[in-house]
Amino acid sequence: MTAATFGAFGKIPSVGDFFRINAPPGFATVWDEWLQRCLVSGAHAYGDRWDELYMSVPIWRFCLSAGVAGEAAVLGVLMPSVDRVGRRFPLTLMTALADDTAVIRSHFDEDKTFDALELIALSVLDEDISKDALEEKLAGVTLSEAVDDGACRVTPGAVIACRAKQADALMPRLAADLMTRSFQSPSIWTAMLDDDARLMVCDGLPDGPNMQGLFDLDADLWSEGIL
Repeated sequence: MTAATFGAFGKIPSVGDFFRINAPPGFATVWDEWLQRCLVSGAHAYGDRWDELYMSVPIWRFCLSAGVAGEAAVLGVLMPSVDRVGRRFPLTLMTALADDTAVIRSHFDEDKTFDALELIALSVLDEDISKDALEEKLAGVTLSEAVDDGACRVTPGAVIACRAKQADALMPRLAADLMTRSFQSPSIWTAMLDDDARLMVCDGLPDGPNMQGLFDLDADLWSEGIL
């Protein structure tokens, strides 16, 4: 396991307003502005449906390229939440990644870390979980040990050749390589629901229809172009 400083930003039921714990430099400013746009856009697009829709949003796992929200690449989870008086604003749990991190590949490698963060996020819905207790829980989370267990060579129109130590790592390696080539500053998002997994990759933070797709699993983004 690799030591990392995990932080938090947003609202939880035990706190009366916004709070921040160990957020990477520059992250919270960009993230807050983007989430505020998400909430305003959602309320405008969905009207009376918005409150119910917001509270049914799944936990999203994400990795952001360096420069998307602050200087560092960032890994984390995003979950709908409220403060002590019921005002809505998501909770984000996150950590900065090393400068040389390939974020799409890292996203596929960090299932155990994401699992741990999701459990912590869900625990704060209990109003007895304080900010200090959350910080203590986050101190126990680690990143997976970096392992060079594969690579892909892609020559468009000629060959794709991949190697990995384990067969089940081949497709994630190939997918990560192809997606990385398709975006300048990718962010990758996944949600793990019962019988319904979602994945989105876009340049920078989701905006427009991509933003809408995070909050509405029936949005056009998830159906257009499906054969």
